[in-house]
Amino acid sequence: MSAAFGAEPVAVFFGAVARFSGWSSLGASVFSTLFTAYGRGLDSAEFRKSAGSTLLGLITFGQSGLIKKLGDFDEASKATQIGTAITQFGHDLISPITSLLS
Repeated sequence: MSAAFGAEPVAVFFGAVARFSGWSSLGASVFSTLFTAYGRGLDSAEFRKSAGSTLLGLITFGQSGLIKKLGDFDEASKATQIGTAITQFGHDLISPITSLLS
């Protein structure tokens, strides 16, 4: 197989999908909070809940990069990369769903 920038093409593809999903999730959360503020008011419980969820998403955004740096061992490198990708994908998938349900 040919390599793209030293990585397998599948890894490059899923890395791009993960980045897009992460930024999309963060953007959707921000818009959800803005629309909640507009519809319910800044002093409503719904807005506080939505703002808290968005803040949590902002705080935890990019945490998979930290995990990857902490687990940079030769033996565990592949497992760390796989775990990081799964964690990021799960976070990106669940974040907008929980935002819509709250």
